[in-house]
Amino acid sequence: MRDLHQQIQKLRAEISNDQCPRTTYRGQGMLSAEFEKLQINSGGLLSFNNFLSTSTDRQVAFCFAESIKQDKSMIAIFFRIEIDASLSSTPFALLKDTTQFTMEEELLFSMHTIFRIGQMKKIDDQFWEIELRLTNDKDELLAYLTDYLREELGPKIGWLPLGHLLIKIGKFDQAAEICNQLLALTAENNWEWLIAIYNQLGVIHNCKGQFQQALSFYQKSIEILEKDISLYRQQLAAVYGNIGEVYRNMGDSKAFEFYQKALEIQENLLPPNHPHLAVSYNNIALAYKLFGNTSKAHLYYQKTLEVQEKSLPSNHPEVATTDSNLGALYQEIGNFTTALLYYQKALEVKKKTLPPDHPSMAITYDNIGLLYRLMGKYSDALCFSQKALQIHTQSALSNHPDTAIFHINIGETQREMEDYLAALSSYENALNIQRNSLRPNHPDLAATYSSIGVVYECMKKYTDALSSYHQSQEIYKESFPSDHPHMATLYNNIAGIHYAMKDYSTALQFYQKTLKIRKKSAFSNHPGLATAYNNIALVYGALNNKSKELFFYEKALKIQKESLPPRHPDLAVTYSNMGALYREKNDYSKALSLYQNACEIQEESLSANHLCLVTTYSSIAELYFFMADYSMALTFFKKTLETEEKTLQPNPSYLAATHRNIGRSFYSMEDYPMALTSYRKALEIEENILPTNHQLLATTYSYIGLAHFSMENLTDALAAHEKELNIQQEHLSLDHPDLAATYSNIGQKIVFL
Repeated sequence: MRDLHQQIQKLRAEISNDQCPRTTYRGQGMLSAEFEKLQINSGGLLSFNNFLSTSTDRQVAFCFAESIKQDKSMIAIFFRIEIDASLSSTPFALLKDTTQFTMEEELLFSMHTIFRIGQMKKIDDQFWEIELRLTNDKDELLAYLTDYLREELGPKIGWLPLGHLLIKIGKFDQAAEICNQLLALTAENNWEWLIAIYNQLGVIHNCKGQFQQALSFYQKSIEILEKDISLYRQQLAAVYGNIGEVYRNMGDSKAFEFYQKALEIQENLLPPNHPHLAVSYNNIALAYKLFGNTSKAHLYYQKTLEVQEKSLPSNHPEVATTDSNLGALYQEIGNFTTALLYYQKALEVKKKTLPPDHPSMAITYDNIGLLYRLMGKYSDALCFSQKALQIHTQSALSNHPDTAIFHINIGETQREMEDYLAALSSYENALNIQRNSLRPNHPDLAATYSSIGVVYECMKKYTDALSSYHQSQEIYKESFPSDHPHMATLYNNIAGIHYAMKDYSTALQFYQKTLKIRKKSAFSNHPGLATAYNNIALVYGALNNKSKELFFYEKALKIQKESLPPRHPDLAVTYSNMGALYREKNDYSKALSLYQNACEIQEESLSANHLCLVTTYSSIAELYFFMADYSMALTFFKKTLETEEKTLQPNPSYLAATHRNIGRSFYSMEDYPMALTSYRKALEIEENILPTNHQLLATTYSYIGLAHFSMENLTDALAAHEKELNIQQEHLSLDHPDLAATYSNIGQKIVFL
């Protein structure tokens, strides 16, 4: 291949620019999936992974493309390639005198020649003409991409670029081995090499979650850099930035100290629109986001964008990264619409600058998938996360730690869809990758065990859930201090299990541990504090301590109003919880106001079929029913039913209960035929999902009996109450009041008969 490339260069040098053809052509077939990717990338760059044979004879290429139409599995492509030899140093050669196929007028481009995709025109079914233009040496985007990749590969020291690439694909141990070999061969006075090697070893250990080892290697770099700061100030800023990243990963606010050190050096050393300043602003924004100061995070992301807009083209990959970070920030504060806009903006940039199977594309697809999950759009969420996984699998990154994250996010969506076995399978796939690519006590493994615990909790397998959480706890203890934010999340999960098991005192202990860590590690109005207060309030509610329950809900609400936008879903949760409390206190008007606040937020921020809306509509309907406003109760019970029926997997028992509630509303409005219709719908569902002697069937028969009686269908009423009685006699004691009521109903019907 090298010889052929050199031969092409030689042949190109032998002819002048004026002798070069202006247009050449190529006919070929393309699979539909590849063609769709090409369409999406219109206006972007295209590179062929081989030597590209074309013909200056249009008819030769056109006939070849036309012949491909016979294969229905392929799209026939006729490429028209424009060349301006005076603007491009790309090697190509006319082979008229060097090939036996002289009639083809062949022109051969060297490997990895880059073209810009121009107009696309449909000629016929499965037959397209596409314009390509050979990129010139001053192509702005290509130049930036080249610089970007050159910087990504790092310093040209020995095998360090190879080590950098191994880090990118998750081969941390092999990268460390290269660094250690280089270290053994490097002289003590070769400061430039030692700084670069120690820095790369720091990166490797940070990626592996070995934070103290990472700090140790960065410190070795600093000790050398400080010997001549005037010579190595820019490198010192880079190392300070890396140390800040380690502390950020540890959840330690020291991250700010080192990010600021890096920024101070850069502000004194670099022009105000230098891309390295954007990197520092971005790092500081990430730290503020981690510690819950979303307004400061937004400020520094805006600073990042301002620099990038002045120093980089609008479709530079780093601009896409900032767009993604802003998307994540808006997602954090519950502004899902704006978050989606930023993610889509990042995706469009990447589609124009990166190949469709680039790992960075996978990250953006997964971000969009995560957002759709939070919005309750589970089918869309699954689709985007699976796209991300497919890219990594096809890119030989199936064992990369990021691939494990994609499996986890797919599992999270499957859990939300109540497909618990599929979720467990996805988490197991993630664990297998993490066990092969990370150290045994890496924090990512702990996070996956926690996710498995959540699924077991949903399945009501509380012992298995606690076991998973304890596995997570053992790993976190080895990696983080006892007051790390991750420990707060874990304690919160453990508390939730004890709450579900009605062990309220233990639940309260763990929620209080969570609160203690949150107070220490976060800003005073961090949303995580509000979550902790909310959970503590729930426990006090279960312990029937209503005054403390209200006290903690009000603390949660105060923080959320200060730190979140007015339409954040977390506010809806607190309003709903407070609404339930006031309902228990029989303060229906106050409860209704709170539920209505929750409803307004959820209707704006969640999908129309989100389960939270089902719960809120039902709660509002029940309140109206208690307040004897049966018309409004009916309206909201119907909304409940409509929303339930739109969910991906409607729960039959919930549907039956809602039909029964609709029947109750009609009955209270004295519309007995409509009440009977609703009760029968409930009964039809329950007869398909419940055993014949289930007590819920007795309840529905009772309602049916009452409706028949009100319509003076006395025989049908008596039959329904007798069915009710048969079930009750199997479950209730002879002196149970429900039995007495049923006997009374039957007696009443017999008298009227």
